[in-house]
Amino acid sequence: MTERPVRIISCGIVKKELEEIIDRRSWDLEVTYLTSSLHMHPDTLYERIAQLLDKYGENPIVLVYGVCHPFIDRLIDRKRVFRIDAQNCIDMLVGREVFTDELSSGGFFLLEGWVDNWNEMVSLSLGDDIDGIREVFYSQFNHLVAVDLADERYREKVSEISSSLGLEVKWIPKDSANLERLLDRVFEEMDYGK
Repeated sequence: MTERPVRIISCGIVKKELEEIIDRRSWDLEVTYLTSSLHMHPDTLYERIAQLLDKYGENPIVLVYGVCHPFIDRLIDRKRVFRIDAQNCIDMLVGREVFTDELSSGGFFLLEGWVDNWNEMVSLSLGDDIDGIREVFYSQFNHLVAVDLADERYREKVSEISSSLGLEVKWIPKDSANLERLLDRVFEEMDYGK
């Protein structure tokens, strides 16, 4: 059984769900959240995670990240550093089958953190020309997929994004149980909480 305190380094996009699980399960974990906007700068994301791994010394660490950098798994040593088995945060929140089905049917996923920072994220990657942005989306996607968080402010922002892009929204339920299963698996692998 793991003796040292376990630390989680997580993307802030799943903060609400992760904290709900940690509180409900009464897990004694230290959690550091990094802003989801680091995904727009993958090398900076990788460097920040590496710096935190160095900072936290010998404590066991779980990365609550998908494959957000092509070399993220180089940070894992399976003695001290583990990563949950998820492709990305959407996979964490809705499950791999729903994620792959929606992606293969032409869906673009919207999560709360992305919706909250939509203008910044879109302008950083695609510029400010709405016609150009629409063209990029139309060439790759035929609908938006929003994880239903039962939050009216979020629903309104998703509706605005949908209107600006001219793409319909498909609402799907959040499945925090999937994130919890992923955490259980990695904790079992590292022999935590037995």
